[in-house]
Amino acid sequence: MFTRKTYILIGMLCLFGANINAQELKLSGKILDAENHQPLPFASLIIEKTNYSSISNDKGIFYFHAKKDVEYPINLQVSYVGYEKQSIKISKSDTSITVYMQPKGYALNEISVFAKQIFMASKNEISSSTLSSNQVRSLSGLTRDPFRSIQLLPGVSSNNETSAKYNVRGGNYDENIVLINGIEIYNPFHIKEAPMASVGIFNIDMVKSINFSAGGFNAEYGNALSSLLNIEYESGVNKPFEGKFDFNFLDMSVLARGSIGNRAGYNIGLRKCNLGYLLKASHVKPEIDMTYYDYQSQFDFQFSSDNKLKLNIIYSGDDYNQKADSKILTGSVYKSVNGSTDIARYVSNLRRPVIAKFRNLLVGVVSENKLSDNIDSKAYISLYNELEDESLLFDDEAKYSYTYNSNFWEIQTYKGNTTTLLETNTFSYKHDLTWKATPFFSLKTGFNYKNIGFSSYDVADLQKQLTSNIPVYPSVTVKDESDASSNDTSTVNLDTYRFEGYLQGTFNILNNLTLNTGVKG
Repeated sequence: MFTRKTYILIGMLCLFGANINAQELKLSGKILDAENHQPLPFASLIIEKTNYSSISNDKGIFYFHAKKDVEYPINLQVSYVGYEKQSIKISKSDTSITVYMQPKGYALNEISVFAKQIFMASKNEISSSTLSSNQVRSLSGLTRDPFRSIQLLPGVSSNNETSAKYNVRGGNYDENIVLINGIEIYNPFHIKEAPMASVGIFNIDMVKSINFSAGGFNAEYGNALSSLLNIEYESGVNKPFEGKFDFNFLDMSVLARGSIGNRAGYNIGLRKCNLGYLLKASHVKPEIDMTYYDYQSQFDFQFSSDNKLKLNIIYSGDDYNQKADSKILTGSVYKSVNGSTDIARYVSNLRRPVIAKFRNLLVGVVSENKLSDNIDSKAYISLYNELEDESLLFDDEAKYSYTYNSNFWEIQTYKGNTTTLLETNTFSYKHDLTWKATPFFSLKTGFNYKNIGFSSYDVADLQKQLTSNIPVYPSVTVKDESDASSNDTSTVNLDTYRFEGYLQGTFNILNNLTLNTGVKG
């Protein structure tokens, strides 16, 4: 049995052990994004079972210093809006740590499939989603198209399985704003000649993350109608060289990414379509020769931790050629022959090939500058050019023979082409200033200037010719029947200017509750 001295000894050992674990709290560290190692300002840190808490500063650095003893090991809870919550066990030897936060991604809900129906087990309607590069690749499937991953999000639908275009909450696809690193790009799709099919122009291997919002737009994007999509490309700064070649049923692509010294990096991708080869090999549409291609690059420059520059260049093209198969039309019409009416039988041979070219070019620069500890500046400059060039060639011939005047005949020919050239040029400058007044309140203001120039150029160059023996039988005459409408040129030029500004405030009320309010004009 335990004696009184034994109990006293055990009690003294327990007290001694408790004193060994109880130590003065001294802890510091940094909170970083796990993917790009950028600091996360104003992250929340709490030590469990204590009253100690802290917030990281604008450089992601935090400090804990308490004279009261704490009992090690301790559990440190780290949370940040848009990131997974972290729980870290800290021992007394840990005086300086680095915490890497993983961005949250949207996880798809379970889909149960039954005969003749699809049942969504539960579908939470959310207005904002963030997809990492791995999630984008997983959701896009064999198409390797970032837009396909968007089609699987709540509130998003697509009426055509062959199209990358999407509708949000009943709106039209052209009501969706698409940004690349914060710069707006228009009509970002390939296969423009086919209205029921499309492929996105973005290279999935270059994507770092996608931020998608289907509602609740703040004042900065108050003109958004259906949705806002921002695609961010991966930086090559301080990254080892990476090369990649991919071949799939849609296209083949080449990627090169890496660092240029310690303060610059590149991310370059090339793609070319395989559909033309497939159409020819399968003999489905042998008369159609269709291809698309694009070049995309991002160059990052980090002059210092407070001054960064990003250059994006995107060039995409589509070529479409449809060879003309002869189309034979037959019939009869009433025509006047030397003052009398006769029945003319005709045989028409129509040959009308189509040639179309589409080009998109975007050059954008993003400059990020920290003016002070709590004031950030961000400027966007972009030039965008979109060109559509469509030509329809005519090589038609119609032969007429007569019922009651069998010796008479005539041949009508219709040759030439019509060309439509549409060009849009857009210059945009946007500047934002953010003032982080407190860890719980920030104020953002900015303005946007945009100039859009539109040009339309239509040309008709057609020759109509009539060869006949009716007027001077048995001799033959040739007559030019071309008129003014057959050889016409029209040009339209329009310019629009838009200037707008905004002011918005953000209140971080709780870890998972943020209030945005603002005005735009």
